[in-house]
Amino acid sequence: MKKFSIKVAVAVILTAATTALPIFGAKNKSVFSELPACYDGSMSGVNLEGPFFVIPDSLSVVSCGYMSRHGARYLSSEKKVKGLEKGIDEARKAGTLTARGERFAELVATVRKASEGHWGLLSKEGIHEQEVFGKAFAANIIERFRLPEGHAVEQNAVSSYVPRVVETMYGFTCNTLIDNFVDFNSKPLTTINTSEGPEYDDLTRFFISNPTYNSYIHHGEWKGVYDDFVKDRISGDAARVLLGDIPGKDAEWYRKYSMEIYGMLMSLRVTGLGAPTTEWMSEGEYKACWEAANLDMYLKRTLNSVSDEACRAAVPLLGYLLQADRGEIVEVFGHAETLIPLVAVMGLPSGVALVKDYDEVAAKWKNYEVAPLGSNIAIVTLENEKATEKYMMVFHNGLAVSPMPESGIVVKAEDYLDFLTNRITSFSSGARSN
Repeated sequence: MKKFSIKVAVAVILTAATTALPIFGAKNKSVFSELPACYDGSMSGVNLEGPFFVIPDSLSVVSCGYMSRHGARYLSSEKKVKGLEKGIDEARKAGTLTARGERFAELVATVRKASEGHWGLLSKEGIHEQEVFGKAFAANIIERFRLPEGHAVEQNAVSSYVPRVVETMYGFTCNTLIDNFVDFNSKPLTTINTSEGPEYDDLTRFFISNPTYNSYIHHGEWKGVYDDFVKDRISGDAARVLLGDIPGKDAEWYRKYSMEIYGMLMSLRVTGLGAPTTEWMSEGEYKACWEAANLDMYLKRTLNSVSDEACRAAVPLLGYLLQADRGEIVEVFGHAETLIPLVAVMGLPSGVALVKDYDEVAAKWKNYEVAPLGSNIAIVTLENEKATEKYMMVFHNGLAVSPMPESGIVVKAEDYLDFLTNRITSFSSGARSN
């Protein structure tokens, strides 16, 4: 594991995401209304209104396990606009592209221009998220360790090799240092070791490295449930309004294209291009697309009535986060597909909702609450002043949550570790746990 590179970290914090582009459609604000931010779903930014990581004054920190999804980002790849551009080209050739479709083509071109050279990288919002959480973590967790004189809190961080995740790791860890740096003669409050690469896939990208889980994602029973839902809920009208009736394109193609429109619109806010509006979709259509995308994540990434494979695959990650020694913080930086199964295997009420009627999923499990961009989990071990009693707290997106059903936010360490051990054992043995 390599030492923290301050040169790289400073570059991450100070790099401007891109030259600001005009917000598309601003002149039409009086005609079209903004679509609700919550329906941006997994591309919603995390709430940044703290205070975060607040622990009782009577307790000090012993150790911590921390896991974070990468921060707000640009579209992950050029493929996200290529499909849209292809549909627009086909409509033009067929002579069916509408006036609104022409304006949509301008929006797609604007998104492409903003994303060139930045595909998948953190946006300014994503950089800011790590500044907020890193500084709050330093003030309320790192400074609350009680260590012998001359000892520093040791942060050991690993990350997926995907650039936006590496950026997130360096952004967060650098910001835990900034407010504690006095001068070159003073000893730091924390030391940081970082490493990234495919060797950490079992922690950061187990949705790829775990063969059983990966097979479920690509071939599992969830697909039939999802396809039926899309056929029932997504009309394809959003695509028809823009492209007209292209000869040879069936209803399934228009439904798929509508979901591709949603996939781009949901990214506009976090990349600084303004909110998506009803010029491109009605609120009902936008909500329906979110419900479909939300169901897709629910069926593949968390505990549900179809499968518990996501939880089984996340067991090693939970075990890793719980192994932190006294004076140590172990940190893992990954993806939404990393964090959602972790929340589920932990059994957090905020991340588990078993439903048999899939029409109810959107009301009981929301991806923008569980794993927005920049989302995180902190498992903190605490002790009283005499070091005679240990306790634990869990923070989800920086806010304290009940670690167990019907528990308070501060629980005895022994009780919580028993609870987690039982969950780990049940998933490891093949027995389902709720």
